[in-house]
Order: sequence, then C-alpha cells, then structure tokens
Amino acid sequence: MRSRQKLYGSIFKSSILGSPIVVISGTENVRHILRADENDIQYTLPRSAVELLGVGALTTCHKEEHKALHKVVSGVMSPGHLSQYATVIQTMVGDALSSWCKQDLTMGVQAFRRLSFTVFSRVFLGVQLDDSQTTSVLSLFKDIENAFFSFPVDLPGFAFHKVMRRDFVETPQMFVYM
Repeated sequence: MRSRQKLYGSIFKSSILGSPIVVISGTENVRHILRADENDIQYTLPRSAVELLGVGALTTCHKEEHKALHKVVSGVMSPGHLSQYATVIQTMVGDALSSWCKQDLTMGVQAFRRLSFTVFSRVFLGVQLDDSQTTSVLSLFKDIENAFFSFPVDLPGFAFHKVMRRDFVETPQMFVYM
C-alpha cells in the first residue's frame, strides 16, 4: 500500500480480494470522512463479517437504527458511568497483576485479553464467569476473530465454517443473570 500511496497520493482506488476499495490517508482526509454526512459516505464490511455479526449489529445497521444503538452504547461507555466501576476495575487489575507476578512466565497478550474480557463481563454484562467459562468464551471470540475477515466459505477447513457450525447453546446460558 505504501508504494501505491507514493505513486497515486493520499486517496486512491484499489481492490482487496476482488472487492473495490478506496484508500484514504492523511489527517485532513480522514477528518473529512469522519465528519461527512451519511449520504456522502457509505461503508461496508466484508460479507463474512456481516454474516457473523448479523443484520441488527451496531456495525451493520445504518441511519436512525445506528444512531439509536450508538446512543445506548456510548451512554454505557461514558466517563460518568465508568467512574462508578473504578474501584471494581482497580481491584480486578490489581489482583491480575499480583497473580502474574507470582508466575514464572506470563503470556502478555493472552493475559491482557483474559483480563479485558473479565472486566468487560463484570462491568458491562454484570456477570462473573469462572475460569472454564472464561476460557470457553475467549475461545469462541478467537474463532470469530479468525473468521471475521476470512473468505465466507461454509465448508469444512475454513475459519468461517468453524464459527457458523459452532454449538452456541451453552455460551448464552453463561450470561443468564440470576
């Protein structure tokens, strides 16, 4: 991409896996895109992502539905709301750091991913999962992450197929709040 950027400039048309794209770089160009009216710019996700997320997901809906969902999500993510959980989050992070210090070897990415998910499930979902449940859900998310930008081929051996055929029966039951 950098060689094309040097050749064509900060905005140019290209394609990835046969799908046309427009590559945009530079602060002013990105600012224009982010501030543009929704009638000026339309974005799409890869077909595999749309099929995995579903039609009603925040990233796949448009206009008024997107605004309504964005309002709900941004309210939960607001500093005022998150400040209520500062003590809980600090305790969780402190406990994780203490346990990591007692180990001979800590795999940073996996440890931080697990901590992030634990904080997320506690603060945003209101549940505390045990270690086996957390491992199960993180495995599911890893599979979804691998399939997100994959070819949407629903055949054995493809990441997309693995997620589309996965048994989701037990996962939602973990999140039933009692």
